[in-house]
Amino acid sequence: MRWPRVRDHTTIGASTGYMSDARGNWPVLARRAASESIVAVEFSALSEPELPGLIEWLEQRPSLPFQWTGAHGPTKGRQMGERDVVDALLVLAPHVDVVVLHPDTMQDLSLYRELGSALAIENMDARKPV
Repeated sequence: MRWPRVRDHTTIGASTGYMSDARGNWPVLARRAASESIVAVEFSALSEPELPGLIEWLEQRPSLPFQWTGAHGPTKGRQMGERDVVDALLVLAPHVDVVVLHPDTMQDLSLYRELGSALAIENMDARKPV
């Protein structure tokens, strides 16, 4: 795959969360993120049904141009039990530098300890009710 040329070298990184028209199409999302910056990317599996596809794609070991790769775990559309979510994140973690979660999506904090230093807890904002 040929990566697009970066337009602005001052850009730090890109999150795929805003690219809603390509949600779940990880190769397209990676290409778009790389057009913004090859320094860092956060693959956003914000909806739980996106998580298995992200894991499957990353397990295929795609060649990525990024110096740093993160993945945002699900914040909506949650159907899986918390143990199952953590198990999925444990499969995801070796393929990225960090797994990002919102603290309001975590109930049994002891489960998340298994992620160790791969886990990053993102700050909350005024849009959240808690």
